[in-house]
Amino acid sequence: MAGSELTFNMLDLQLNEVNKLYKAPLHIRGLNDTFIIDDFGHQVVASENLLNRCIVPLESRFDRLRLHTGKSF
Repeated sequence: MAGSELTFNMLDLQLNEVNKLYKAPLHIRGLNDTFIIDDFGHQVVASENLLNRCIVPLESRFDRLRLHTGKSF
């Protein structure tokens, strides 16, 4: 679940500097369950951009994730 604090960087991999492991983005952790965006339209990100970021990978069944080095896969 995410609310108005949702930003684009929360939809990318998050590196833990201490143990050097990545944490999956919110929308990927919610793949087998439900990803709820509370108070939709009040995020820092434009609603259209947020929908495109989440829906396009679901439709194509392909998503690009970016490492902290800038490399994507």
